[in-house]
Amino acid sequence: MTLTSASEQLGMTQSAISHAVASLEKELQVSLLERDRAKRTLRERNGIFVTEIGKKVLIQAQTMLACAETIRLFSICSYIFDRHKQCV
Repeated sequence: MTLTSASEQLGMTQSAISHAVASLEKELQVSLLERDRAKRTLRERNGIFVTEIGKKVLIQAQTMLACAETIRLFSICSYIFDRHKQCV
């Protein structure tokens, strides 16, 4: 993936994405993306690659978002159930 394609998918500028990633890397004190072009093969040089720790952070973030969605849905269901209980 390139920053251009990521920015288009997210509706953000490349600069905003770069700053967000850099801020998260600074907070976590790890490199999430591979930026060193010298380490990449010619075929790989046009893209951005997630580091091994970046992959682990991504899995944890996806898990946390799924948990947050479950909590949100549970809250909605509880609200609907409580409203229905009041009507009966």
